[in-house]
Amino acid sequence: MNMTATSRYFIPMFIVAVAMGLPGCGHDNPPERDANVRPPAGSVPSTPGTGNRPGVGDSDGWDDAVNDDVLRVDGIGGITMRYDRGGILVVTGSDGSVRFHDIDGADEVKLKLGAARSDSVVSDVLIQVNGSAYSPSEVKLMRKADGRIWYRVTDSAGKYGAIVIPAS
Repeated sequence: MNMTATSRYFIPMFIVAVAMGLPGCGHDNPPERDANVRPPAGSVPSTPGTGNRPGVGDSDGWDDAVNDDVLRVDGIGGITMRYDRGGILVVTGSDGSVRFHDIDGADEVKLKLGAARSDSVVSDVLIQVNGSAYSPSEVKLMRKADGRIWYRVTDSAGKYGAIVIPAS
């Protein structure tokens, strides 16, 4: 087959132009979650001491975080990673540890949380953010349902973060 100079350069340039025009995979515009995946309002206990959600009487605006059932770390060491956004992996180890990993290589959070006491405060907390130890002032179990466990993490400045992991 005898190719002219024009066709010899046109075909590779056409392929490059098409490839550059394809959308990339990024985190800038994550897909919106369906509003219908939240549990109905009546399914969350509303008084302290009922159901499986300690700390209901807290007036810190935690209800919205508990109603969101997406596996995530939010506000832990300045990092937020949600499983419903592209490129976030959640890996559960045989030792009960959980690792959130951004496949872009930007961030990683490793967790190993012990048992909750009768006041819902978790003992034996091990959290690493990008390989460095993160020491919260308190980690509290907030809810356990539907194959998920919600934790409220309080940092030394009194700001709250959230962790939602698979129940083992």
